[in-house]
Amino acid sequence: MWLPLGLILGFAQPEPSIQRPGDPVVWSFEWEAPPSCPSRAEVIDGVRSYLPEIDDPPTAPTRADLRVAVSVAADDAGWTATLRMSDRDAESERRFSAPNCVELAEASALITAFVLDALLVARQVATEREASSSEHPDEPLDNPPDDPPDDPPDDTPTPTVSEPTDFNFDLVLTATDEPALPPRTVELGVGVFGTGAWGPATAGFGGIAGSFAVFAERWRWQLEGGWSIPRTLALADGRRGRVQAWHLGTRGCVVPRLGAIELPVCPGVEAGMVFARGLPPTTNTLLASQPWAAVVIGQGLRWPIIPRLALTAEAAVLISLVRGRFLIGDQTLASLTPVGFRGALGLEARF
Repeated sequence: MWLPLGLILGFAQPEPSIQRPGDPVVWSFEWEAPPSCPSRAEVIDGVRSYLPEIDDPPTAPTRADLRVAVSVAADDAGWTATLRMSDRDAESERRFSAPNCVELAEASALITAFVLDALLVARQVATEREASSSEHPDEPLDNPPDDPPDDPPDDTPTPTVSEPTDFNFDLVLTATDEPALPPRTVELGVGVFGTGAWGPATAGFGGIAGSFAVFAERWRWQLEGGWSIPRTLALADGRRGRVQAWHLGTRGCVVPRLGAIELPVCPGVEAGMVFARGLPPTTNTLLASQPWAAVVIGQGLRWPIIPRLALTAEAAVLISLVRGRFLIGDQTLASLTPVGFRGALGLEARF
């Protein structure tokens, strides 16, 4: 009696499912966080909000195409997450912070979904290739069949899937670290120049000059100053005098461009002093001075030879607003020129 009953019950029991721990799954997900943070299931729901068709990750799979492990901890600055990803070929690790744990959970779900989307596409292509190889083992995958099909071709376009590629997790996570800073629209410049001029007195002068500028793509404003190196002048009777000058000025510029080359047109004003002193055999060796003011119009050229350094050149016209002269006895040693010219060549550092 018991033997038939046992056989009946034995056949009536459902057959147990076959476990295949060696079969790989798409992904696994580990989440370690304090109790006040979202749970593992909530983070997985966040991933599914981006990828609704994806299967839930097993708790402890033997093999997975993508393994994601996130650990969250609180510190003085707020909350910090350490996210580790690995596949069959590479591993990566990134850390990011947020003022609360919920934001870290949302960021972890977004990053995981972003990586899984590319992984699923690659896996789908590999599966289709394996299926095609098993159906037609002797035919190359890329060659069309010899005989055309009997049915008329279907005009519906067939969706294509891109070829699987090696995915660089570091590149993805670095790109989402923080947004790129916008380019600066206003810059500062400090320049040093050598000059050659006719003026402010009726003689040729070498000199040095400097400038401080604020500029953008199409405009420029600058403060500038310079010194004309002392020049010795002589009269026909042998009496001599030494003349020098300094100036300060300001200009505003319109800046046309020719590729990377800037061509500023800069009107402005400048003012300063011109000095003269008699030299032996002149009997009067006292220092004399004369105020100087002029309208300046310059055409410049600035060529950025490296990102923070530009080669500069300029030619300017000086229209004097004052008149005056220096005398030795009853003879004129030098006069303030009504119209002068100045050329400059130098470098400008940019910040």
